[in-house]
Amino acid sequence: MLTLADNRFSLYELIDWRNMYNIFSERRALLASWCRTIELAVIERQLNTEVYAGFQQIRYLAPILPRYQKMSTFASHVWVFGQPGASDPALDGLHGVHLQPGDQLIKEWFLVVNTPAYARALVAHEMSKPGTPHPKRTFRGILTSDQKQVAQFANLLQERIAKLQDA
Repeated sequence: MLTLADNRFSLYELIDWRNMYNIFSERRALLASWCRTIELAVIERQLNTEVYAGFQQIRYLAPILPRYQKMSTFASHVWVFGQPGASDPALDGLHGVHLQPGDQLIKEWFLVVNTPAYARALVAHEMSKPGTPHPKRTFRGILTSDQKQVAQFANLLQERIAKLQDA
C-alpha cells in the first residue's frame, strides 16, 4: 500500500470549468450510478488500461469490490485511493494508495479511465457539511469524455503514483 506524499494534490482544482455541459451538483447515488456505467464499460470492453478511483475512504469500496476485482483481471492496474480504516475490504488484485487526514483527495470522489478507445472521468468535491447522512451527501464536479481533460487527470495521477513507487 502506498501513501500519498502531497496532501495539497487535488483533481478537483484541475477541472476546466469552461464546458458548462459537463458540470453537475448531485447526491452520491447519481455519482455511484455514473461510476457503475464507467466501470461496466471497462469490463465489457475488457480495456487494458490504468483505472484510478478515489473513494475518500477505502471501506466505501466494499459493496462494489467484485467489479473492481473483475477489472483487475485485464486492466494493467486498478488504483484505489482512500483513507484506511478498520473495516476495509482486502484489496486482492488492486493497488491501494492511502490518503491521510488533511489530504485534499479525501474530500474528492473520482474515477478516471483513459484509453484511445474510451476516455471518461468523473471528478467531484464533496459539498456536504460534516455529519450529513450518507444518502444526502452532495458533490460538485464534472463528468467528461473530453480526451484532453481526461488525459490530464490520468497523467497527473500516474505521475503521483510513480513518485510514490520511487520513494
